[in-house]
Amino acid sequence: MKRMDCNVVVYGPAVGKTYLANYDKRFVDLDEIKGRYKYGLENGKLNRGTIVNSNSTKCVIKILEEEIKKIT
Repeated sequence: MKRMDCNVVVYGPAVGKTYLANYDKRFVDLDEIKGRYKYGLENGKLNRGTIVNSNSTKCVIKILEEEIKKIT
């Protein structure tokens, strides 16, 4: 069988993204990273306060590009 290169994106509210990333290191929880960047969180994404960094999307794109470089 031929091996195929592919990427999987898991998206949606409360579907287990963080759980999956915690138990399978092939997955990266960008939602958690985005929350930490945007709100300056120390105790997880559910503990949101005031916005510290408003442009969390650029931060996540940079992290995603770095992760893709690691596997290519």
